[in-house]
Amino acid sequence: MKIFKKIMLCFLFVFSFFSVFLLTACDSKDDGICKEHVFTSSIIKSETCNKNGKKLFSCKYCDYSYEEEIYSSGHDYKVTKEVLPTCVKDGYTEFTCKDCFNVYTEKVVKLQHNYVLTVSRQATCTTNGYEIYDCENCSSSYKTELQATGHNLSLIDRKEATCSESGYEFYECTSCSSRVDNFIKCLDHDFELLGENPATCLNQGERYFSCSLCGISNLEIIEQLEHDYKEIVTPPTCEEHGYTARQCINCDSIDGEEYNIVDPLGHSFVEVELEASCDLPGGLYNVCDNCGHAEVIQIDESKPALEHNYIVIDESDSTCDFQGNIISVCENCGHEKQEYKPLLNHEYNEGFCIHCNKPELIEEE
Repeated sequence: MKIFKKIMLCFLFVFSFFSVFLLTACDSKDDGICKEHVFTSSIIKSETCNKNGKKLFSCKYCDYSYEEEIYSSGHDYKVTKEVLPTCVKDGYTEFTCKDCFNVYTEKVVKLQHNYVLTVSRQATCTTNGYEIYDCENCSSSYKTELQATGHNLSLIDRKEATCSESGYEFYECTSCSSRVDNFIKCLDHDFELLGENPATCLNQGERYFSCSLCGISNLEIIEQLEHDYKEIVTPPTCEEHGYTARQCINCDSIDGEEYNIVDPLGHSFVEVELEASCDLPGGLYNVCDNCGHAEVIQIDESKPALEHNYIVIDESDSTCDFQGNIISVCENCGHEKQEYKPLLNHEYNEGFCIHCNKPELIEEE
């Protein structure tokens, strides 16, 4: 503002000088009008800090005059008061014009806190810590919580759990030496099916399992099946009654008593001369037309009974659970007979029977 005012004053001075001396004074008049004016100046209205003034220029020899505006030089402010900012309050600077005493202020934004660490407590594995910061310039402070770090566990010993024994894992904190012991419960057996004997109407069934983890065996009993009874009619024969009964279609067992009893038919004999066979010597017999039953009338001593000549037509081996058999038929008469073999004894190798492949039952300790 000060520089601007000086520039304006210089401009007015130069302009006035040239106005006076460039206009040549008139030394003669033509009909009362100067040919060349000679001016003098005077202030009509002085300029202020915020308003323009006016200057009058008049010719010394005639009535000609004109006005010029004097521009405002603006306020010339000086700092008259200064309040410094703090961390909690803004400051300001006060300016006053030396010419008109107009005043204005400029805000100075408050300072940032300058916090420094003054108190510190380190966090541990189980306890929180903290840090306190104080401002160097004022009494402001704040506190920061430091969360507990938690244990930094390192495994020092371990035992795997099995089907029969529990396991464990022992840890130690590398920071504070605290111990954490984790015990692992026994595993469940992982049983796999090895074999099965189905249940029937007469007997329970069995399923055989073995644990894939420890080899222990397990036997599961299958409940005996219910009989499936149907009404069966058995016709009479020559010697036996006929009857109706509720009979199981799976095992032939009868439920309750027989009913609708029918008398035997009785034999219808015919006198026949028979040759010797495996069952009968030759001779005269009464032979039933219905069932083939023969009753001797007279034996021919020259025709004694033959002996059966059996040949094997089917054979199965015994196991530890089921008897094997031998089925034979006579070449002469067609008579069929069945002979049973004794059961085998279990013989175990690596936990399984070499005959039936059933697992050896091992009781848990």
